[in-house]
Amino acid sequence: SLKEFLREKKEYKDGWTFDVAGNNDPDDGYIRRNGNGYDHKSFFHFRPRLFGLLTEREINFSQHRDWLISCNKLFMACFGAISSFAEHLDRHIEGYNFSDRVIRSMDMNLHVMRLLYYDIGSANGLIAKPHTDRDFFTLHIAESSPGLRIGAHKALYEKTDGHVLIFPGKKAHVLTGGTLKALEHDVIDENSRNRWSIVFFSHIDIEVPENFSDIYK
Repeated sequence: SLKEFLREKKEYKDGWTFDVAGNNDPDDGYIRRNGNGYDHKSFFHFRPRLFGLLTEREINFSQHRDWLISCNKLFMACFGAISSFAEHLDRHIEGYNFSDRVIRSMDMNLHVMRLLYYDIGSANGLIAKPHTDRDFFTLHIAESSPGLRIGAHKALYEKTDGHVLIFPGKKAHVLTGGTLKALEHDVIDENSRNRWSIVFFSHIDIEVPENFSDIYK
């Protein structure tokens, strides 16, 4: 599990950090971020190519093999879900080729599953400030406790077993000119400091302008 992996020594975990794109911003494996008063978290980016990356670096991952296999199964299930959803969108919003874009993005290794572990909260419980995701669509799969708040009214999302929350990100907003609007959300954790969650970010091959908020007010 992620918790078991995070108990490994720092030197070992750092060996699982990969900057495949070469832009000095790790994109696969173990990633650690320290925010200013919020957003202190460790997270793990899984793509199927991770098996090959670990093998090339000669990292011994035998003790975590079952966990990685489980991650791969969940990743593929998410890809299947987002592919079906894209086909549904194609039937109801014509002209954008959602399904083709999602499939091409799989070949380009753009989709990613993120396992998050927030270990330090702020005084007011805010651990992720209000934001919209940069991806095409986000699948919110699992969480340790309610904490995701969505929309302008910051409605607390109460997850139902067996259900997944799906919502558009900036790339859906840009592609459709705002027909599909990126959903603002934040995360709170008022009762503990070890919240975890699992999300799947589905990306498509389009750019998001840096001044997105100014263009799409």
